[in-house]
Amino acid sequence: MWKRMVLYVVNAGLVGLLAQQILTTSYLGKIDVGLRSSLQSTKQLSTVESSIIQKNHALAGLADTTRTMREQLAETLQVTQSINQNIHTIDNLNAATLNVNQLLVGLGHQSQAHLSTIAGQLSQLTATLQQMNGQLNLLSSVIQADAATLHDMRAQTAVMNSKVPGVTP
Repeated sequence: MWKRMVLYVVNAGLVGLLAQQILTTSYLGKIDVGLRSSLQSTKQLSTVESSIIQKNHALAGLADTTRTMREQLAETLQVTQSINQNIHTIDNLNAATLNVNQLLVGLGHQSQAHLSTIAGQLSQLTATLQQMNGQLNLLSSVIQADAATLHDMRAQTAVMNSKVPGVTP
């Protein structure tokens, strides 16, 4: 009975962990979408700025500022791409964890089935041992009855041998 409770608790823990992993993966997916959108916006902004600089050669100060912004955006882009790569790594690890959790759930179900089978076989063994105990008790009473009968037969044989000349008891 307690094994079954342990199995239920383990299964519930695994299901909770699985739900947590699914929620984490969902949130990471939302972050990934936001980062991709930001990356695309950053690329568009960089393209637009390049176009403005090419069309307005007279704005040297603006060009320097834009160049600085582009460098900063390039750094931001690198960081964003790194974060994006890390999110994909986390997604892959979460998927692997989910697979392991599902495997553990399957093994838990198999263990539960094996334990149920063993419990049934132990129940059958108990019934067989009880039946055997009853048969041994019956055999013991038969042996006791036979012992008394054998004692009487021995006594009768001794009496008969004493009546036959030349037979020693």
